[in-house]
Amino acid sequence: MRVLLLTTEPQWGSWERKLAACRGGLGLTRNIGKVTIDLEEFDGEILTAGSKVDRAWFNTLTIDARARGYHAVVLHMGTRKARKVGVKQTLRGATINDEQIGEMYVIADEKQKVTYPSGRQVDRFTKVFLHEMSHWAAHVLDQPDTTHYWDYDKERIWQVMVSYTWPRNIFTSILSALRRERMVRPLSDWTLSKISQPFGAKNDHYKSGIHAGLDMACPVGTPVFAPTDGRVTSVWRDHSELGNACLYEFYFNGRMYTLRVAHLQYAPKIGAYRRGSQFAQTGNTGTSTGPHCHIELWKGGYEYDVLLREDTIRERLLNPFVFFRSLSN
Repeated sequence: MRVLLLTTEPQWGSWERKLAACRGGLGLTRNIGKVTIDLEEFDGEILTAGSKVDRAWFNTLTIDARARGYHAVVLHMGTRKARKVGVKQTLRGATINDEQIGEMYVIADEKQKVTYPSGRQVDRFTKVFLHEMSHWAAHVLDQPDTTHYWDYDKERIWQVMVSYTWPRNIFTSILSALRRERMVRPLSDWTLSKISQPFGAKNDHYKSGIHAGLDMACPVGTPVFAPTDGRVTSVWRDHSELGNACLYEFYFNGRMYTLRVAHLQYAPKIGAYRRGSQFAQTGNTGTSTGPHCHIELWKGGYEYDVLLREDTIRERLLNPFVFFRSLSN
């Protein structure tokens, strides 16, 4: 079993002891084999939704970990960091979503303790880590969840994993399923033969002198899919050049990206979309030489002024064909 722990507090002096305790607790699971918990510093932006870590952002943050063979990912932050980013501590200080990878976050300080009703004191980080890993194990194994019995009734959360049995080859099955869910291409027919104008092509029609996006020839009404969970944040309707267009923002490996999709049949609805859901249909609106979909891929948010200079375009924009072809295989 391989777990990746991403922490905003890499300087802790007690990490070795805490991780040893966590490995020991996980190792009680029957048929689990060797347990590895790798510690890595996380110094990026933490995106929140309400008072929790944003589920869609966290899901894309783990794509790299999935590719490296990790079965579960845990994000840790101290209480000061949690307050700074606006994450409110829940009763157990952690949460788990319904994704199979088991993204969890833990809020705990280095020397923080938890006192059970009996008076027993335990390390808060270890308690919360094992608590949420237990919820995850029950979820992915489809076995009865005994987390609260071992934590609240028995007051022995470090023994919780004795109630779970891992079937043979379960980890291989988990990783196979995760790799199938990496990224969805905006258009189902994503082939070189469909490119009517490539990214970066010289074109005097544009003020910068180059094509900032990718043109894919396709019939009017072709579905445009969300590559991963995200939001349509703004739209253009009947624009003289773009026609009907929109911005779709999403996160990948903890970084924000924006799709600008133009010449659509209709302006899509603003709001949230799940990975693989349709958010638009291609068209032939605005300044268009034929039915096609114009797609730009921005690193960060969209900025109109960037489109005026070739050097800033190459700095801020990516080739959508290469990006989605490599991440959706």
